[in-house]
Amino acid sequence: MLLQGTLLLFLLLPFCSSTRDTITQNQSIKDGEYSLFSKEMKFELGFFSPGNTTNRYVGIWYAKLPEKTVVWVANRNNPINDTSGILTIDRYGNLLLYAHHNNEIPIWHTNVSVQLSKNSSAQLLDTGNFILIQEENNKNILWQSFDHLTDTFLPHMKLGLNRRTGLNWYLTSWKSLDDPESGEYSYRLDVNSSQFFLYRGSTRYWRNGDWPWKKVPFIVSFDMYTYSFWDNEDEICGTYFSDDANKITRVVVNDSGSLQHLEWNVADSQWKEVWSAPKYQCDPYGHCSANSKCSPDNVNKFECECLPGYEPKSPTVWYQRNGSDGCKSKAVGSSHCGNREGFLKMTNMNVPDTSGARLGENMSETECKNACLRDCSCVAFVSIEAKEGSSCLAWHEDLMDILEYTESGYNLSVRVTDDLAENPRTSKGVTRKRIMHAVIFSFAGLALLLGMIFAYWWLKKKRKLRYEHEETRTEPADLPFYHLSTIIAATDNFSPANKLGEGGFGSVHMGRLSNGQNIAVKRLSKSSGQGVVEFETEVMLMTKLQHRNLVKLLGCCIQGEEKMLIYEYMPNKSLDSFIFDQAKRSLLDWRKRFDIIIGIARGLLYLHQDSRLRIIHRDLKASNVLLDVEMNSKISDFGMARIFNGDKIQDKTNRVVGTFGYMSPEYALFGKFSTKSDVFSFGVLLLEIVSGMKNNGCCPENASMNLIEHMIQVWNLWREERALEIVDSCIKPSYIPDETLRCIQIGLLCVQERDKDRPTMSAVVLMLNCEIALPSPKEPAYVLRRNYKDTDLIGTQGSYSENEMNITEIVAR
Repeated sequence: MLLQGTLLLFLLLPFCSSTRDTITQNQSIKDGEYSLFSKEMKFELGFFSPGNTTNRYVGIWYAKLPEKTVVWVANRNNPINDTSGILTIDRYGNLLLYAHHNNEIPIWHTNVSVQLSKNSSAQLLDTGNFILIQEENNKNILWQSFDHLTDTFLPHMKLGLNRRTGLNWYLTSWKSLDDPESGEYSYRLDVNSSQFFLYRGSTRYWRNGDWPWKKVPFIVSFDMYTYSFWDNEDEICGTYFSDDANKITRVVVNDSGSLQHLEWNVADSQWKEVWSAPKYQCDPYGHCSANSKCSPDNVNKFECECLPGYEPKSPTVWYQRNGSDGCKSKAVGSSHCGNREGFLKMTNMNVPDTSGARLGENMSETECKNACLRDCSCVAFVSIEAKEGSSCLAWHEDLMDILEYTESGYNLSVRVTDDLAENPRTSKGVTRKRIMHAVIFSFAGLALLLGMIFAYWWLKKKRKLRYEHEETRTEPADLPFYHLSTIIAATDNFSPANKLGEGGFGSVHMGRLSNGQNIAVKRLSKSSGQGVVEFETEVMLMTKLQHRNLVKLLGCCIQGEEKMLIYEYMPNKSLDSFIFDQAKRSLLDWRKRFDIIIGIARGLLYLHQDSRLRIIHRDLKASNVLLDVEMNSKISDFGMARIFNGDKIQDKTNRVVGTFGYMSPEYALFGKFSTKSDVFSFGVLLLEIVSGMKNNGCCPENASMNLIEHMIQVWNLWREERALEIVDSCIKPSYIPDETLRCIQIGLLCVQERDKDRPTMSAVVLMLNCEIALPSPKEPAYVLRRNYKDTDLIGTQGSYSENEMNITEIVAR
């Protein structure tokens, strides 16, 4: 028996030792003995030989994939020609790779300038990052593989420039499939123009110029991925991450010169392409050279075409379907500047190479056009309309790398002479015919305007009549309608046993349709303070909004006095039922709470920026965040939401809606609301999730234990570097101090008293996902409770739920 136990222990020892994620100065990794594995076994670090070669390298690869996919190589340009390699930490605290037969000359080392250290360690993280830590200096990261990219770009890596250290983050291809030596292709950021280029040697090979004119930090979600870019005094760089934390994904520059975004397909056990470039005929940089556009849809025609006002520089070469020489201006040598010039607008274009282009912010299209027209060297402009404000890009040299899209794209206005311009500059010689045309069009425009005003008045009157007759209702064509009998059968005639909760709108019941699908039925109460307007608002919005962090509307039921919304069923109910429940709060460890915070932030970002409409939720709180079967967060209850049209960024109302404690000061006191109002609510909710302290939203005179009243205390603790004292005790065994402290700081930034001091949700998502420097919060908002008087609530018509109070109408001061 003793012999069997000894044998079992002997067999287990190598396995146990191979699952460690850290080496210290008294340990080393020898080729052929064992590897490091990250905590959750996502990545492995060890020695390997690529392809058919026998050369040995230290690298990192995915631990669980059947196909070894290497994402980082230490000694890519200096291989070991046998299996005697050893990776260790030297007496100075540096990582050191050497061959056993020649241990005096390092093959590769980290070369970090630190004092003699006996407490350095190196750890492989689940992000794929290999970090060198100095224990005696608060686990200060001395070096990390994420700062020294090879050919692969993983989520949360950075591409760009660290302005403080001069460190340049860029990708370089392997020389071949068998050789990880630095190849001829690289993907890097051109700091001067904020554009990413794929290079072949020193020649630009492909351009990804999506961000230079955007407000920074800039975040965009696309195909379940979020791409970010920021530019500050410390760094200018971009990153990306997947909305699904379990998705295995990478961006790689391969040896054939292709930049590919790949994700692992579990069903097929192979990598699937998300996108790649250059891929199409017009993708290579400057395919048609200067002052021309490339049209990939030109079937059986030469894809290159000179811009208006330009002609081929070498006609013979051009007509041989070779655009390498580009085009030149027809007006060379005979300037028409100031003499009846204008612009011809070309639609569905990409933005030309912005190297040397000038950016003007807060300029309308008309201002942009006039500024370019006054400058004789300006050859073209693009007016970029964005929710944050309009920008103007103007070019004063040759226009390079222009593509024409079938759909989308921008309007590129090219400077041309009067005979080509759509809107040439008028002069004293303007003809009477043009004047007559202008008068006619003016009268036609006036008639059209009057017609539109009448139509608006009629529609408004018709809508008012519709509200006065409850039997009249809006029926979106793309929204399924359920018969009342179907809902009664599904909910067992709204049985109390199926009741999920109740709020200002009415009750919510669980139901099961005849096909077995579970649903949640939100039933408008006849005594509800919320009525037909809120019902129609929610129906209209939810049919247009689709996001994984918003609850999905399945349909509605309108019959007689009954008005109901049918939603997807959330088996774990709302967030407040967990974080404020003594028995269930421990079910949400730190990792799950952090994922919930990220989900809420992404849902708000979608509402504020990425959806077809700009939506202000106005009632974000823990009870309006639902949890699906996998505990993913979904924002619900859009009855009080408001739509902002065009460039509108703020509005004011005499009817304040929302919940005490979550409302921003400017909204609660003055009725002013904007996206920053939701940011405030998010900040309160974030601190609730971290602390487990309930912002119970009760009446002002009984709010002594409210989270809002503890904001100053939290802020003071943060200033004293004691903010972690507010962390919910049940998550302390699982929480990550740095990450949690970062969340507390973000929460404090969101609850600043002045809305302009609060970050946007795009900045919040960036701060949550990337290790960028955060600004210091000022004293948080305290006026919400401190300045309330009983008279502030005169005229209130309260709408109550079981455990919190919703303000449905307050006379704003």
